[in-house]
Amino acid sequence: MTYAEFVGSISSATTAGPLNSLARLDRNLLIAAGGGSRPDNRGFRIAAWLTRIGDTDATIIHALALAVLAPAGRQATYVAVIGGALLVATLVAQIVKRAVRRQRPSVAISELECSVPPPDAYSFPSGHASAAFALGASVACLDPRLGTVELLLAAAIAMSRVRLGAHYPGDVAAGVALGTTIGLLWPAFIP
Repeated sequence: MTYAEFVGSISSATTAGPLNSLARLDRNLLIAAGGGSRPDNRGFRIAAWLTRIGDTDATIIHALALAVLAPAGRQATYVAVIGGALLVATLVAQIVKRAVRRQRPSVAISELECSVPPPDAYSFPSGHASAAFALGASVACLDPRLGTVELLLAAAIAMSRVRLGAHYPGDVAAGVALGTTIGLLWPAFIP
């Protein structure tokens, strides 16, 4: 059963089903945020640049750079903590995406155009937000000051996904929660 079918079954069972209300709110927030519109301005270009920073290849390079630049003798710990958190967050996000199968906004909303090519067919949760917040939260466990910077960057990457029409705000919120949780918990598994 897809997300749309699930929401449809809930909303048909009750006049104002809570999931249907959340789906409407998500859609309205996306449109209010200008999601998918493609104005020729600096804000759009910044959002496109930020979303590229959150792409898989750039995130891996970013994580490796953090490990290489880690304090002497801590590189292996940085690789294990950051790399592990990224891997787990990405795997969990992809499993949830395939279980929920929520259509991307540009598929579900005919008048919306996604301004960047989507990396896959499903929208919930945001993989970019999951990975960015897993990286940021795990770095915060290793170095709180650097972690603050990484979490600010993660927030910008997450917001760019809505601005570009790749995700609903709820997709991004779920990705933030998933990535942050894994990023904070994963270091406890590293000796």
